[in-house]
Amino acid sequence: FFFSSRRRHTRSSLVSWARRCVQETVNKESEFLAAFKPNTKMLWFESPSNPMLSVYDIKKITSYCKSKGVLTTFDNTIPSPFLLHPAELGIDIVLHSGTKFLAGHSDILLGFVCTNNEKLYLEMKELYPQFGACPSPFDCYLLLRGIKTLPLRLSRSQENAQKLAEYLAKNPHVEAIFYPGLPTHPGYEIQKAQAKGPGAIIAFRLKNADVNKGIKFCMSLHMITFAVSQGNVKSMITMPITWENVPRSREEMAKLGVTENLIRISVGIEDYQDIIKDFTDAFAALDKPE
Repeated sequence: FFFSSRRRHTRSSLVSWARRCVQETVNKESEFLAAFKPNTKMLWFESPSNPMLSVYDIKKITSYCKSKGVLTTFDNTIPSPFLLHPAELGIDIVLHSGTKFLAGHSDILLGFVCTNNEKLYLEMKELYPQFGACPSPFDCYLLLRGIKTLPLRLSRSQENAQKLAEYLAKNPHVEAIFYPGLPTHPGYEIQKAQAKGPGAIIAFRLKNADVNKGIKFCMSLHMITFAVSQGNVKSMITMPITWENVPRSREEMAKLGVTENLIRISVGIEDYQDIIKDFTDAFAALDKPE
């Protein structure tokens, strides 16, 4: 689910290196494999995906890519290294957003690239100073401090997310829910096999709602912040259809499952009873007459 800045960067940079970047809208592994062209050199994906939480069999995909001589790049932001080790599943290049779960407090802007391939490492090391993406010492300090508490924070967030997902699955205001920790999720077994847990991100569709009703629901929450980011110790909620930095048509968004009533939650470390009460109160606000 590329943001506009990343799309512009990949297209402009790859074109200058005589490469072509093609973005495919896929929801299933079979669509991944069908999207391959004879000249495909790299596959870039994530699992669970943002914001629909689709889960893909990473080993199956990397095995296919290796048979075709295609490099794999994996965005590990949502699961983080605490829950998923993509390199052990055959991924060549792993991306992390230090801004999200790793730092955990939404107070830095930082990302990095990892590989266990010596040749790729040396190539990236040579390019790194040319792009000028050098974090400040203080940002590195904040990231290292956050990593020390990652297992504690994400364990608590994941526990809260599981309880919230189970609550939402039974709530009459919810049309559909997407969370790999629920047995009803199509990727439930795959996630159990390849990761240590389902993570702390949930998506759901609000029943009989348009974007305005969805925003009303989000703004009726008192403890949970209406914000686009994720991975904070504080719970945050957003509506992907309102993301202005995703330059897609409504038709493309709908193909991805991003409808006007889709809501995404990044669950924090608060007491889960407080989280559920906040949701209960916000649902009750929808039932009140205008």
